[in-house]
Amino acid sequence: MKSKVKEITELEAGKIDKQDFPELSNNNLQTTSTQDLSHLFFDSPTSRPDGIFQPLLCGVAGLLHKKGVSPENLKSALLIFAAINSPRLGYPLSLQLMPEDPLLAISLLDHCVGLAPVDSTIEFQKLKPEHLFINPGGIFQNRCIVCPESNGFSKVYADIKLMLTRGHSIRQEIVNRKYDIGLAEYKAQWPISFIGVDGGKKSRDFYHPAILKVPVKANPGLMQQNLPAVIDAQNGAMVPVLRNRIAFERLRHRLVEIPFASQLFESLISIGDDHIDIKMTILCKMISICSIFNQPDPVTNEEIGAYIYKTDLETVRRWLNKDSDSKEGINGNGDRLTATKVDYYLAKLLLDGLFATDNIYLTERQQRVYEAVKRINMGKLTPAFLEKEDDISIVSNISKNSGNWAGREKVFEEVNKDGGKALSLSIVNNELVDLMDLGLLDRSKPAKSRHFGYYVMTLDLGKAITLPNPSDINDPLYKNAPVEVINPITGQADKI
Repeated sequence: MKSKVKEITELEAGKIDKQDFPELSNNNLQTTSTQDLSHLFFDSPTSRPDGIFQPLLCGVAGLLHKKGVSPENLKSALLIFAAINSPRLGYPLSLQLMPEDPLLAISLLDHCVGLAPVDSTIEFQKLKPEHLFINPGGIFQNRCIVCPESNGFSKVYADIKLMLTRGHSIRQEIVNRKYDIGLAEYKAQWPISFIGVDGGKKSRDFYHPAILKVPVKANPGLMQQNLPAVIDAQNGAMVPVLRNRIAFERLRHRLVEIPFASQLFESLISIGDDHIDIKMTILCKMISICSIFNQPDPVTNEEIGAYIYKTDLETVRRWLNKDSDSKEGINGNGDRLTATKVDYYLAKLLLDGLFATDNIYLTERQQRVYEAVKRINMGKLTPAFLEKEDDISIVSNISKNSGNWAGREKVFEEVNKDGGKALSLSIVNNELVDLMDLGLLDRSKPAKSRHFGYYVMTLDLGKAITLPNPSDINDPLYKNAPVEVINPITGQADKI
């Protein structure tokens, strides 16, 4: 057995470090064909010696951190990574990145694509209608469409909305023949998954409740990290990246049963929001993805033999005189998995704050500008009036009386008093225009004035939907027993 380890070391000379394969360096190879060899070749979800469960996403988070992803964007990066893998696993998700800096969003997207399995994505600068109807859509099967260009989906908004709503889109084309004119119909029908980058006002029409709006913040954390480690990550630490990539490449579509789905659905219904069915679908998809991440198939000698001989598992099983029954998952239920509160914990971690009671997404700058206008408007009303009137009467009074309005320069002064990053007057002006396009603000010119006054059209922007605490989930596996899980974002152990 030592000679085999020596051969592996010689073949991979210059590429494999002992710290990347501790089991090899310890001469700890197993000889039985039924032994689970996951830890030998891949990062694998485990219960550590201290009993704490460590999800597979922890390895992804570590690699992203080495690549320079700031802690503020780590959650968004993990969600992007999950979406990239989602069509392969049979639970497609679609995201639209909402960046403060579009270049940062492109960089973050590129880091995630580089860690994902090969051919998980297909990239377009500008997606055209003809791309959707090729074959029809055969090239997109099990792949996530990525458009790093801002507004890269602008020409296919209508088609994508229809595909997200009813599962297909249809277009007709007039065909001129020699003796007649015909009408050809083309249909795009496949589970769509995509990641786009918001580019401002032009992409505001691209709204659908099935598209998650994912914030990407400015990257102040990079300078606080170890610069040599970041440079080394950019140059390529091949073995850790390959281990991660293959670990996720092995994952496959599994049917996932969510025993606490009714509990989650009742929680969402109690909120009374719109599109509860779509939000529930997204939540169930994310739980299913996390369940597959946390419960991969075991690595056996049959699989290793199939890689070496470039054949299928059944052939290797026959060589090893094993039965050819279908391979079971680690939970013994074949192709069906049962989600646990650990899977829900990770899904909630990634989706927290993305479900809101309204359908309007505001950037941090837009929220600051809106709140500044609201403070000025409300500050000009008497406390007695505010106490006895409801929100509708308050908004009506603000809009009718020009004395309540806020000038642009006054908004500029107010927004830069909130302790956040200073905004220039031109940025404040642009955000005011955007907020008017969203219907949250309006402006008018007071009598005998050349300058506009701004006022709010609503006092309630809606709030993020709070999902049930994982500790309250009725999990038939863990029941009421507490479980400790490593949070892939913070690296700390959480008890659920």
